[in-house]
Amino acid sequence: MDLIAFEEMKLSQGSFESLAWRRQASLFATDGMRSFAQGYFSITYVVIARNHGISALGLGVIAGISTAVGIGITHFLAQLAYRLGARTSLVLSGLLMAATGTAVALAHSTGAFYACALLGFLPPSGGMFVGALVEGVLAQAPPKRRTIVFARNGLVVTVMGAAGALFASFPTVVGMSQADGLSFLVWLYAGLGFALAGVSFSVIDFGARHGEPRFSGNAVVGSTGRKSSGSSGGRSDSAIRRLSFLFVLDSAGSGV
Repeated sequence: MDLIAFEEMKLSQGSFESLAWRRQASLFATDGMRSFAQGYFSITYVVIARNHGISALGLGVIAGISTAVGIGITHFLAQLAYRLGARTSLVLSGLLMAATGTAVALAHSTGAFYACALLGFLPPSGGMFVGALVEGVLAQAPPKRRTIVFARNGLVVTVMGAAGALFASFPTVVGMSQADGLSFLVWLYAGLGFALAGVSFSVIDFGARHGEPRFSGNAVVGSTGRKSSGSSGGRSDSAIRRLSFLFVLDSAGSGV
């Protein structure tokens, strides 16, 4: 290999690494933002609901409704991501999060709180489809880099979630009353939803590069737009079902 070819190869690899990092950064930001918001909102929401007279049983019912709706939304957004890419689905997720924060902030009756659950973003599993979409895109990373990409995302999500839980005490630290503090946190949650939607516009699907396949339904579509075998989609769906069952067991055991 001559020197010029070697330098071109190094430049190509550098460009690929730069593009790969930009893809990861936007995905890490969306999942991290969601984790931070859920970290404090899962605490804040319970306090608000109890202040409005919702019992422990009522909170359980609301959580069940939100989880059931979230499962349906996850399926819908996953199908949308297959056809239009994860960017569109993540933007919609951010808008749902913003709508949830706004609805909770304006809710003044028990019925209104139950209605908020229909958006699928309430704790304890609120926004689970954001994480599912991000992981779906990260799974398209090159096999040799997939483990480190998932490890980075897991670190970001864990740290941001912990930071969010700590942030729940911020209004008290700065001397806000409980009412003002709760209102601030809920409206911030809505604002973070809009921010998540905004950041999602910068998301680049791993399969969206020129010459690489992208998923469309149960088939793989190449850069020419022609469909190839649908066996990959079938295997993917099977893996998603097995992972979903694993997550159900994990959530049942941990209570979250």
